[in-house]
Amino acid sequence: MPPKPKRQNSNGRTRIEHSAGGVVFRRTRTGLEIGLILDSYKKWTFPKGRVERGETVAQAALRETREEMGLRNVRTILPLGTTSIWFVDRFEHVGARIHKFITYFLMETPAGAWGKPQKAGHVLGIRWVPYRQAARTLQYKNMSKIIHNAIAYLDKTRNSKSEIRNNI
Repeated sequence: MPPKPKRQNSNGRTRIEHSAGGVVFRRTRTGLEIGLILDSYKKWTFPKGRVERGETVAQAALRETREEMGLRNVRTILPLGTTSIWFVDRFEHVGARIHKFITYFLMETPAGAWGKPQKAGHVLGIRWVPYRQAARTLQYKNMSKIIHNAIAYLDKTRNSKSEIRNNI
């Protein structure tokens, strides 16, 4: 049985959280594809999760991406930027107002990788789309800067596998 959600404290303060996630791409015969997850709001986005004590932001991004997408072989390429969101928590601190800062990293997985959604983590599905279509598929406006940074990098390096290196 999952742990009982914590209720918001009565002082009504906003909780600040720091998360990290990944924009994962793979090379296929038909070109580059980017992996998206279907979240608990039934919107297509990127995997992300909280930075845990003792972890760097890059380590958290890699761990969360592997967990939520069910991918084993993923490597970090470079940071893409940070965005923030405001929401009311539905799971851990039910009813609490959250201001979450999320740092995303570009990541690569092998061509044949598909992944398996982490149902326990509220991931409902995984979808791979041609990399230039990802911006139109994402359903959160605040992801625009992140995906455009990823596409710009992939445009510059897509013809040269040797140019894409682990920069983290």
